[in-house]
Amino acid sequence: MRKFTGILASAALMMAASSVHAEGSYLGFGFGLRPNLASLGGTITVDGLDSRVGQPALTGVQRLGGCNTAASQADCRLEQPGNAQEAIIPDNKLIALEKNSAMLITSEPGGAMHGLVLEVFWESEGDGTFWRVGLQYVDRLTGGHQRSYILREIKWYDVRFDYYNWTIPFYYGVKVGIGETGAVYGGLGLNYSWGGWTLEGSNVGEIPLYIAGRAEGLTSVVGSDGTTKGGSALYERAKFRVHGFGYNALIGVETRFESGDAFFFEIETIVAGDQGVAYTQSQGGGNALAQNAAYPINLSGTQFKMGYKMAM
Repeated sequence: MRKFTGILASAALMMAASSVHAEGSYLGFGFGLRPNLASLGGTITVDGLDSRVGQPALTGVQRLGGCNTAASQADCRLEQPGNAQEAIIPDNKLIALEKNSAMLITSEPGGAMHGLVLEVFWESEGDGTFWRVGLQYVDRLTGGHQRSYILREIKWYDVRFDYYNWTIPFYYGVKVGIGETGAVYGGLGLNYSWGGWTLEGSNVGEIPLYIAGRAEGLTSVVGSDGTTKGGSALYERAKFRVHGFGYNALIGVETRFESGDAFFFEIETIVAGDQGVAYTQSQGGGNALAQNAAYPINLSGTQFKMGYKMAM
């Protein structure tokens, strides 16, 4: 509590010692970057996502034949409960497959998704305060596309994450002048956000099973009751979408020109998201995840922006 009181006292002294920032209204335009969209970087690069179906036993499996040339296909494909197949194979596993297969398997890791931020806003200044309302759009710029091949040509794993979201943020905050043309400011507020991410592509584990005799990705298995389940996911496209209210915080600096316009740099944190549900379109995807798969959809993120404010 004493530390918080000291911070408030320091802020009050800064305001008292600083020049009062001129009042006015601005139309602002900005752009920037948001790293690790949807907080899926860990899933894509390290953790992956397990299927609901277990790995096959691979008893008697052979190269260039897989379980089809085993003495007993049922024993070869017998499901091993507790040892799940991977619906999403993480980058570190894809890299290890390449290193440990004498280049029989080659891979292109996807990496975490990073996004481009575009925004427009209206800002109005008061006596040392400001308020702002705007519209932001975030779209995937890089990352999120994983691929793996057998014999460098046969693509068996091609999974792509995509992401977008719209946000309407409102802010109220404090702005403190620095010298004659500069200012530092910070604000808190609420937002309404909507958007989400898409998981699409194919995971055909039957190809490395047949060619290399390896259980990678999604394959069909035989359960303990003798029924066949699982299977590869072909041309899956699962869309997770959410919407709702959240909160946000902003700090920034600006420098003003003689015209009254200003250039700014800001660091902004948006907090939003909800539980999303997507309908899987492929049989293998439904077996691996669920026909109606639920997943926490995170629209939050910290973004780094710069832009221009036009005095109105």
